Amino acid sequence: MIDLPPMFEGWEACAHAINDRGQVVGLAMTPFGEVPMRQRAFIWTPAGGMVDLGNLGREESMAWGINNAGQVVGESRTQNYESRAFLWSPATGMVDIAQSGSVSQARDINDAGVVTGSRQVSGSYRAFRWTAAGGMADVRGPVSFGGAINDAGLIAGSGGPVATGQPLPRHPFVWTPERGLENLGWPTGIANAQVDVEGVSNTGQVVGVDSSSVPITGSFTGFSWSALSGFVTFADFFPYGVNDKGLMVGTGAKRVGGPLMDLGALPGFETYLARDVNRSGVATGCTRVRHGDTYRTHAIVWRPRADLAVNFGPGLGVWRVAGSDWSQIHGLSPESVTAADVDGNGLDDLVMDFGPAYGVWLWLNHATWMQLHGASPTEVAAGDLDGNGKDELVLNFPGQGVWIWRNNSAWQHLHGVNAQRLSVGNLDGVNGDDVIVDLQGMGLWVFMNNSAWKLLHGQSPSRLLTGDLDGNGKDEVVIDFPSLGLWIYWNNTTYEPLHAQHPVQMAAGDPIGAAKASLVLDFGSGMGIWQWRHQTGWAFLHPAASAGIALADRDANGKDEILVNFGASGLWQYSDTGVWTLIHGTRPVGLVSGMLH
Repeated sequence: MIDLPPMFEGWEACAHAINDRGQVVGLAMTPFGEVPMRQRAFIWTPAGGMVDLGNLGREESMAWGINNAGQVVGESRTQNYESRAFLWSPATGMVDIAQSGSVSQARDINDAGVVTGSRQVSGSYRAFRWTAAGGMADVRGPVSFGGAINDAGLIAGSGGPVATGQPLPRHPFVWTPERGLENLGWPTGIANAQVDVEGVSNTGQVVGVDSSSVPITGSFTGFSWSALSGFVTFADFFPYGVNDKGLMVGTGAKRVGGPLMDLGALPGFETYLARDVNRSGVATGCTRVRHGDTYRTHAIVWRPRADLAVNFGPGLGVWRVAGSDWSQIHGLSPESVTAADVDGNGLDDLVMDFGPAYGVWLWLNHATWMQLHGASPTEVAAGDLDGNGKDELVLNFPGQGVWIWRNNSAWQHLHGVNAQRLSVGNLDGVNGDDVIVDLQGMGLWVFMNNSAWKLLHGQSPSRLLTGDLDGNGKDEVVIDFPSLGLWIYWNNTTYEPLHAQHPVQMAAGDPIGAAKASLVLDFGSGMGIWQWRHQTGWAFLHPAASAGIALADRDANGKDEILVNFGASGLWQYSDTGVWTLIHGTRPVGLVSGMLH
């Protein structure tokens, strides 16, 4: 958990949205009761802290949504005290997008830059869709409110009866460019609904809250809706955000059909509310914390804790370590272990290659073993290639070439040539992940956007990995060429040399909480282990050579710990405080990190 430092000493804040790059937006404000009251929209990053986005005339603004390009939407008051929808970007600053000066607020923006919210027309609010080319257009009549939009352009909101134009009962709706408006109704037995739609995922899952029962019972009704499952209501959970893996956050965290999970809060807290969650399961919101005789609202980022799967070799097998707790996963020692969320439920499953005798198996949801293939692959990589929230597996089978296990359901043949190495990353920042394949004598290729092949380099590398080194949402490829040394392929466009020496181990992660990846490289005996960060350079970590490196945020503080297998010296952890700690004295054969709880 990260307590976001306030914009000014004594100010309060609440975070409303987070993108997949970890950028957070929301509202900073003077303490309750202070006159004059001031509110400021902010964007927060680990590197830059909380930054004021400005206003449209009066010192009152708040940010409600942010996309993966860093465009922010919200509302701000003008000099004549009218509230106007705004769009902010680093290049343009805050821009009024209200059409004809209408009173309006923007609530969400997708990766194509399409905005939804609500505006006043003839005295009544109407949900709108805004584009740079077409401006604002209503998607539903009075009285209605646009709450969220996904990357397919589906707008989710709520509104009163279309026939009467009255504000109540207020039911949810969805709108798409292809099908237009679809009023969803409301579950039988819940009368006089006052629904607020708060979030929608790229899979079309809509979440929100009905407050109609508050005057009578003092409680809300939370809900989730999808075309597949219809309405599911919650008496003990009120969701305000949902990601593509079906993880809902609000007064806790939950998946449909799953248990309610406590996100945790700061010492002295009164209550908390999570408002949004990104694809990696990082949530944001706010909590009320005691300060002497009063309470203040703090903006919070919750990060999921990562665990380790450690293979100790024959006789000991594979173990999971969560914090300081160890539990055995399997008594056999596999040839490789890969973490991947193949069913899209937000928990990583483990893919284990047990060699030619047993083939490759999947440990699904930490409970069920499932054989994927009887053959033993030489390479395994994982990533969400079609962007639907479920990881695909990419495997090279000797003599059979490269295959994809898609959506945990079907095999697809990707290439007939055997791959020497595989890696997965999103090189252009759009759609799903791309597959980087070393086709030996044919050079290094990438299967882009789940559709087309592109040559990256004519030489085959000795090692490669991917990571977003500059934090712009596009993964770089780090490549060790046998005759050229270590290079970085930046933003799917440009090569840059990094080092003349060849590392024996490479890993990527975020050990300083900068919302961008750093490299941890072991250059072997004589040079040891080093860390490299974009715009910062090299930092020495340890003189000894390693047998394996992984990174994982094991304490959920937003900074990855560096895990190093020092062979006979055991498994060690290097924390963000610069301290080495022994995790286990036994020599590991391999280790991998993931969401294993």
